Amino acid sequence: MQIVEASDSEDEKAPAKTSPAASPKDAEPFPEIKVEHSRQGVEKAKNEANALFSKGKVDEAVKWFSKGLWLVESQKVKDVPADLHSILHSNRAFAYIKLQKWPEAESDCSEALAVNSKNTKAKYRRAMARYELGKPEAALEDVEFVLKELPDPNSNKEAVELKQKITEQLKKKSPTAKAEPSQPAPGFKRMQIVEASDSEDEKAPSKASPAARPKDAEPFPEIKVEHSKQGVEKAKNEANSLFSKGKVDEAVKWFSKGLWLVESKKVKDVPADLHSILHSNRAFAYIKLQKWPEAESDCSEALAVNSKNTKAKYRRAMARYELGKPEAALEDVEFVLKELPDPNSNKEAVELNELGKPEAALEDVESVLKELPDPNSNKEA
Repeated sequence: MQIVEASDSEDEKAPAKTSPAASPKDAEPFPEIKVEHSRQGVEKAKNEANALFSKGKVDEAVKWFSKGLWLVESQKVKDVPADLHSILHSNRAFAYIKLQKWPEAESDCSEALAVNSKNTKAKYRRAMARYELGKPEAALEDVEFVLKELPDPNSNKEAVELKQKITEQLKKKSPTAKAEPSQPAPGFKRMQIVEASDSEDEKAPSKASPAARPKDAEPFPEIKVEHSKQGVEKAKNEANSLFSKGKVDEAVKWFSKGLWLVESKKVKDVPADLHSILHSNRAFAYIKLQKWPEAESDCSEALAVNSKNTKAKYRRAMARYELGKPEAALEDVEFVLKELPDPNSNKEAVELNELGKPEAALEDVESVLKELPDPNSNKEA
């Protein structure tokens, strides 16, 4: 893709075209759920979702949260405040935690924080998801943020317990430890963090057995990298080189090593651009491997660090298309086309309509083309 980022390697190649992993859903999710296209309709969707969650109907709650998000992110409703938008993501993340869908929970929390960086519940829930995903260093960073925001012991009990679990895991550093799905631990009962507009009907997952052990704190110990900014650059460059040679799984390992150095704070002088690029490049590797939730999550992480990372927007559009989120994908790709009107720079963004999309998704992308005045600027869209 001819979108240039500072420090990004030109050795990076685009994945070969393949048939879509699965047909995306219809543009409007859950058409059986009828909600008024207004801010009040979005509030209704949130409140209904919270009520369903409190009754244990978690799958149904996800549908209502998703409907509310669709209204916002498809721009059917445009006057929704950032706080409410963020809460929809963080509450759906809580539902995903109940369902043990850890990548989806992490991604939703990152989305919530990209909209509102002060959403403390999203930080806490992302810490939970990252713990389960075997990312204790990143989980610790999130939970420490929560504890700084909520020093009152009456408000942070669950966060303190989670930090203890993460710290214990970091101390063990057992090379044989493996992340396995588990129910949230007893300490993950309802967290007493109040968000504006967040329903008090929201209930926490029920008590269950303690969580399984995540992976060793340092990923891929066989990969030796200097704990310095130069070491992070080396990890990125080695990963890009491996990717260009088709060794995508190995590339993921090197990107992950670089990210571990940054997010564990082993290296503290890494610029935001480089941190963001590590996430967006690993997302590209996940796209090649058709790991769509991981790709979407990495792109959201990249954008949370650097909102101007155009490649991350483009790659998230690709992942969201494959995940059956055409409206959100279209929003991302429209951003790319506005940022890169030059036809020599936006070729791949416009080529999204050549990926074998079903009719509904294809119409979405073609609607972008109708809004672009110069046919030469979008000939491949």
